[in-house]
Amino acid sequence: MSQIPAVMFVLSRIGVVDARFLLRNAKYAVLGRVVVAAIITPTSDPWNMLLIAGPMILLYGVGIAIAWMFGRKRQTVEC
Repeated sequence: MSQIPAVMFVLSRIGVVDARFLLRNAKYAVLGRVVVAAIITPTSDPWNMLLIAGPMILLYGVGIAIAWMFGRKRQTVEC
């Protein structure tokens, strides 16, 4: 779970994703993390699920910031 920012850093450095793409798809990422938290939580209590999903969503936000700071800049083509 704590490798999320590191993976996003690598993907942004090689140009696979950028911060704009990650922000545009944040709602799907949050939904995916909530679903994963609901599956791996041993109880059906929503508070435990949020305790699992919260740090994953926070790390996704940190990953977006890292991708914005260290990501590869788009090259403009001049005609």
